[in-house]
Parts: sequence; C-alpha cells; structure tokens
Amino acid sequence: GVRVTPEELRSVNEVLECYVGSHDFHNFTADKCSDESPTETVRYVTRFSCGEPRLNSFGVEYVSLIVEGDSFIYHQIRKMVGLAIYMLRFREDGERVPEMKRILGDPRRRFVPLAPSLGLMLERVMFQKENKTHGGYHTLLDFGCVERQMLEFKVSRVYPEIDSKEQAEQKKGESSQHLHSSMHVWLKFIDRTRQAWTKYFDDLWMPGPTDLDWLFNQGSGGGGPRNGPRDHEDTARIMPCLVEAVAACGGKCTFYPDLHEVFVERLRSRRPLNKNGREKLKQDIKAFRYAGCSTQLLTFEGDAVVMAPNSKAIMEEFGKLEERVDRSLLSGVGRG
Repeated sequence: GVRVTPEELRSVNEVLECYVGSHDFHNFTADKCSDESPTETVRYVTRFSCGEPRLNSFGVEYVSLIVEGDSFIYHQIRKMVGLAIYMLRFREDGERVPEMKRILGDPRRRFVPLAPSLGLMLERVMFQKENKTHGGYHTLLDFGCVERQMLEFKVSRVYPEIDSKEQAEQKKGESSQHLHSSMHVWLKFIDRTRQAWTKYFDDLWMPGPTDLDWLFNQGSGGGGPRNGPRDHEDTARIMPCLVEAVAACGGKCTFYPDLHEVFVERLRSRRPLNKNGREKLKQDIKAFRYAGCSTQLLTFEGDAVVMAPNSKAIMEEFGKLEERVDRSLLSGVGRG
C-alpha cells in the first residue's frame, strides 16, 4: 500500500505550523450570530503537528494530526484540517505557506472546506493555567498517572472503531454515502469541486442571517416553522448565492452533494438541508424565474444543475439596479 515519506511529513508540518499563534478564524466556523463581535473568532493555537504514522488492521496507513490551543470554535479544527489537505493536495511546495498566511489574515469571506468529523477526538484537557494559579493550594490536575491506560484505550477501542466506520462507508454505493461520513468520500468531493475553494466572494448576496435552518424555517415573515423554502421571497434571497455556487463549480455540477455542500458553505450554514429540504429546494430552483420574468437562472440536466449562459450577467444587473427591484427581496432579515 501507499506509505507516507519523511519529505511528505515535513510538508504537512510546514502547512500546519501556519496555524500556530493567534489568528482570527472567522473563515473557519459556521455563521456567527449577529450580536457576536469579531473578537469572538480569535483563537490561540499553541501546537499543530503530525503524530507518528500508524498502520491499521486493513493495511491502510494513517497519520494523526495533533492540535493544542486555549479553546476552539465550532468547526474550527475540521476546517483547519480541510484547508491543510486542500493545500497539500493541489498547491505546489512554494505556494502553500504564503497562501495559508493570506487566507488566515484575510478579513474577507473565503471558502474553507469542512473535513469529516470521523477521527476527530478530544484526547485530553490541559490545565496549565489552573495548575500554575492554584497548584500550591490544590492537587494538580494532571493525566500523567493514567497516560498508559489512555493510550491502551485509544489503540484497543477508539482506533478500531474509526477504522471500521471508514471501511464500511467506502463499501457503500455512492448514492447512499454521506459526504462527511468518511475521508475517502470527502476527498473525492474535494477533487470534483477543487476550483470552488479558490474563489473569493463579497458580501453583497449574503442573506442575513445566513443559517439555512433559520432562513428556511423562519423566513422573512418570522412567524414559525415552515416545511421548506416555499415562498418567493426566500427563494429570491438565496438564488444569487446558488448562482455563485454553481459558477464557482464551473457552471455545472451535481445538485447533491456538490452544489448543496458548496452552497451551505457559501452561506456558512450551521446545518445542511435534510433530504426533504433538498427536494423542495430543487423544485424551487426549477420553478423560479428572475424578478417575475421568464428568465431561468439555473436549469437541470438530469442530476446536474447548470447555470444559464446569462445568469451571471443578470445577477450583476440585479445588483446595479437594486433601487428598481422590490427591496423586500433584497433586504436582510433580522432575528425576530
């Protein structure tokens, strides 16, 4: 089987080292609540590096990634891993570190792929500050005395569970695989949509709030749950994001999982749509006409969603002529 080389491990560590220190991880989390300040996303990473490679019972070699920090925000670690894998997979040696630093220091919204959760685990809680402050008065909080038992538990229980789930997901047919169910499935998705993750997007078409769960269940009326994005105002609010997502994928992509995942990341939604929500969204896309006219921005060819040749120009004109369009379709919505 394929085995990692010392040179490859050095490349991984060079990329991971970019995360060490204090950074604003606003691009490494889901949609923030409107009352959160920018400082809410600043975190300090004290260590991020490779562990020793291990060979599992199926003959596959894995490399552990070890990250330590004061605290982490929602999806931060999975997105740090996702971006690192993207850089290592699609960027040359001399490009990776400068690009990582640009993204980490960029105040604009950037696509950052979300790696699967399978394999992510909390190994231990560190109490250095507490021990330093109260060590003279209380028993030190330290796991050193159970280090061997912790390692044995990982090797005998945790690792086999991860390996079995990964192996089981790979044997499933593509139609029944969940995008984030295994690294193997996710890597194929990243290969298909690689160009989308290098695109910049401005905030013009960001509905606010951008959490799909809120947007599709509350909507502009703010009156209680609905079964999906059924009314014209909700569809108009998200259509520009859908067009941008398809454009980022090259103008054509499968509706699910490719468009759905890129679209969810475009909105920074905390939750993707369930199967019923996706089907209703698909029907809305098919039925939607720009500003009540006959123009259809997105069409379907089988399971693939395709951007109409004039879609991007229409959306640009839509922004330029905002004052001539019903503002209720464009205005941000507050949390009621």
